[in-house]
Amino acid sequence: MIKRRFLNLIIFILISFIFFPISNATPLTNPQNEDVSIRDYFNSVGYGNYHRAKESGDLLLAQAGDEVYQEIYGFKSKSTSKGFLLSMLLPGAGEYYAESKLKAGIFLSLEALFWTGYLSYHNKAGNKENEYKNFADLNWSEQAYKDSMLTIYGVDIDTISTGTKLIGDYDSVVIVEHLPDSKTQQYYEMVGKYDQFRYGWDDFDRTNFLTPHRNFYLNLRDDSNKLFDNARYTLIAIIGNHILSAFDAVWTVKTYNKKEGGFSQLNMKLRLVEEYDRNLSPRILLTYKF
Repeated sequence: MIKRRFLNLIIFILISFIFFPISNATPLTNPQNEDVSIRDYFNSVGYGNYHRAKESGDLLLAQAGDEVYQEIYGFKSKSTSKGFLLSMLLPGAGEYYAESKLKAGIFLSLEALFWTGYLSYHNKAGNKENEYKNFADLNWSEQAYKDSMLTIYGVDIDTISTGTKLIGDYDSVVIVEHLPDSKTQQYYEMVGKYDQFRYGWDDFDRTNFLTPHRNFYLNLRDDSNKLFDNARYTLIAIIGNHILSAFDAVWTVKTYNKKEGGFSQLNMKLRLVEEYDRNLSPRILLTYKF
């Protein structure tokens, strides 16, 4: 790290000598050779109003006696909080803020990939859900279920309490649930899940609890549920990507500040010094903190 800082210092000094030659600096003279202050001199040669430049921050000036300083190099550290919030909102944004474009691209690509997966799984799951609902509407009947219960067990199913076991001539059934009043998600789950509702399928067979239509329906629901699970997993991955990117952005910003901050130990200023003959000559002041 120390060698790198010295290398940065040497490069900066070389650049300084190229653009601001100290030994052969040409004095900045007052064309009319008037006895004016440095502040008035700045106004007269078109450097702009001293106070306006100072207040606006466009030109960083400070006056000390007969010397005027202009900041040539300065480093402003980046905010870890800002990096964290940016990546929490959009993975990779905090890394981009910290000028790490590679990591920004990686996190942003993962975000796009996860969202594509989530939307794909969710869309497929919804299609499967519509498919099994339509299949149930075509092949399972609540009225057929009630009629079968009345024919086989001689009971009005709506009057039977849950937990009751009904015994017929060839089979028996335990009343686990009653159907809801409308075709909710629970309704479509119950007609395939519980044996008591097998009597409503159009291929009902007293010797076969799992008829072809009921089996096909259960497979459709299982496929839909698995796709919804995959959608939830990708949603978890999306959230994880936001969190991971946010904490990585903090680390990346700190790394950026540490790296650039090492170079910022070099303080370089342009000094305009008023000579004995009232001419202004440029001088460069270099300081380096170890």
